[in-house]
Parts: sequence; C-alpha cells; structure tokens
Amino acid sequence: MGDINWGVRNDYSNTDIEKLRGHESDSTSNVMNDVRKAAIKNAGDVVTIRGDDKSAKQLREEDRAELVEEMGFMHSADDGIVDAALELAADAVQAPVHFAKAALETVKASGHAMLMGDKLAKAVEGDNMHRAMLSQLNLPDSFKQEAMKPFVERETEGSQSAAALVANKLHTDPQWHAKAAILQLHCDQGMNAARTMCDTSPTRAAYMAAHPDVAKKYAEDPAFKAGFESVVWAHGEGVDTYRAACKDLDARDARYDAQHIVRG
Repeated sequence: MGDINWGVRNDYSNTDIEKLRGHESDSTSNVMNDVRKAAIKNAGDVVTIRGDDKSAKQLREEDRAELVEEMGFMHSADDGIVDAALELAADAVQAPVHFAKAALETVKASGHAMLMGDKLAKAVEGDNMHRAMLSQLNLPDSFKQEAMKPFVERETEGSQSAAALVANKLHTDPQWHAKAAILQLHCDQGMNAARTMCDTSPTRAAYMAAHPDVAKKYAEDPAFKAGFESVVWAHGEGVDTYRAACKDLDARDARYDAQHIVRG
C-alpha cells in the first residue's frame, strides 16, 4: 500500500462542507469515477465499484476453481485458462480419438478467457479505486491496511499507480476536497449504523434483517461498508479503541450538523 498518499484532512473547511449541500446522495462509485477521470489521462470506461465487489485476486481464484470443475483438471496454473487450453491441445495430439472433444473444449476455454479477461480488467481498475478511496477516509490506518489487503492488483500510468494518482487528487487538489467530504459522509453513515448495532447488541444477521436499508447500502456503497466494518473492528479491539472511534465520529457529525447539512 506504499504507493498511496495516506494523509487525511481530519477537518474540512466550511466551504468544503457547504459544497456538500445537494450532493449528499451522490454515490461513492460516481464520485470515484469522476476523480479517476480527472486524475488519469486514459481512464477508459466507467468502472462501477460496490461494497460487495470481488477483487481481481478473488476472481482469479474463483476462475481457476471453475475451470477445474468444468473441465475436469486436477490442477490449474496461475493463468488457469491458457494452461487449460494447452493441456487440451496436447491431449488431442497424443490421442487423436479425443481431437473433436479437445477442440470443442479449447474453443470453450477461449470464450471463457475473453469473458474473464474483461471481468479481470474491470476488477483491477476497481482494486485501484477501492485502495484510493480507503486511503482518504478518516479511519484507523491499521484497519484500512486490513481492508485494502484484498485489493492488491495495480494499474499504472507512467511511474505511478492509478490508486496513487486518484488518492493524491482527492488529498491535494482543493477542488476535490468537497468530493472527499462526500466519501467521508457515506463512511460516517456506515459508522453510525454499526454503532447502533454494537450498542444494541443484536447479531449482525439479525440487525441486517431488521434494517434492510442498511443491508442494501452496505452491499452497494464501499465507503459505507468501510465505515461500518471499521466500527465493528474498533468494537472488537476493546473499549478504548471503540470510544476513540465514536468520539471522532461525533466530532465530524457535529461539524456537518453545524452547517445544516442534511445527512441522508
């Protein structure tokens, strides 16, 4: 995670908060796509990010398992699909009677490769957006490092990672500080939801079932999810850590409320 600027502005100016008015419901995904387009010259298509995203690493692992199941291989190499096709081709050469079946399976593998290639490309871009977003939230660094671990793959532009370019834009460019405040607002909404759960002591499953709006936001919004999980983490770390997290949250809530911002 060393490619990212970890600095976070713990207090936003009145101007930044005022610019939030009317944008409280802007989605985290849209905010991150806007900043990605501004920070990266060849940003390409819109990349939707969600709270329930699978990382590129997870997709690769699932792809290998899927090929093993579908094609009957006992193992799969790191690039999975290519080795699968090569192994089938080798079977065809060694045993011509299997040629038709092997050819068919190779075609299927190629189609699978193209489909997975597109999914993986989007997932790698998503990995970078998740890391950039997490780096700029007002949350404990130790929690953020754990939250970033699944999102390990990088896309680069020049000598810098896309995550670093996006994070630096949010952190250093005053024009984007209000957008960073939107991300923090969504994060704080998740923190407040988790705080209610922790203070009332239901199980996670029971709480989500009783609050479908929270469950929906948790699945859809990665900043909300990060805030929610950070409070669950803090609660598990002990009373002092939990109180510190709640104190920081209360301070931000008071500042937002002082500017008469409607918290969605």
